[in-house]
Amino acid sequence: MALNSSFDPLARPVDDLSYQQTNTAMEGHRFAKGCVCPQTKDQGTMLELSVIICAHNPRPHYLRRVLEALRSQTLPKQQWELLLIDNSSSDPLMAGCDLSWHPNGRHILEIELGLSASRQRGICESVGSVLVFVDDDNVLDPNYLSAARSIGIEWSKLGTWGSGAIIPEFELEPPESLKEFLPYLALRDADVARWGNVHAVESTPWGAGLCVRRKVAAAYCRLNEQSALKLTGR
Repeated sequence: MALNSSFDPLARPVDDLSYQQTNTAMEGHRFAKGCVCPQTKDQGTMLELSVIICAHNPRPHYLRRVLEALRSQTLPKQQWELLLIDNSSSDPLMAGCDLSWHPNGRHILEIELGLSASRQRGICESVGSVLVFVDDDNVLDPNYLSAARSIGIEWSKLGTWGSGAIIPEFELEPPESLKEFLPYLALRDADVARWGNVHAVESTPWGAGLCVRRKVAAAYCRLNEQSALKLTGR
């Protein structure tokens, strides 16, 4: 499990990015191989945040804690939506995960295996102005979404930002000989905010709790669609 509590923003200019989006926000279970972002969403349907969980055969008790943490968020549920992307799990997640507690909660099936395909599907189905990617073993602090929203409003030039504290919770305590390698598990506990326009490990937000402005996410989808090199798997 990974526990998120604070933020470590990474600045990316977003003003010059052109983009297109879909209007395929469908309720319930939907089958499709993939999704591109070809049309502009109706601005009247926009929410402030879209929380996207991509899962393939997740551990039920882990996912349950993830959803419980989301249910306990201080940000009012009317301001954000919750998308659970079932990436072709052996046991359909719709059968075991009740999202009825969330007024904007939806199950979506993505049959093309891989985190990249699942995240692109979440991007295309979402309606939020900021997308928050939450792993299926990623427990958010109760004020995480509220802080994500505040950062997005205060720092309009940020394209992506993320957690400054990703704290592990091990089922078995790792031996001392392995602890020097723990930072390679995308863990961190930053004491100050860091940001930048160039790639640096210290200011790069990891995937757990990653926040992406819609303009950036849609440009990523378009780039992946146009490129001869397709992302598969991760």
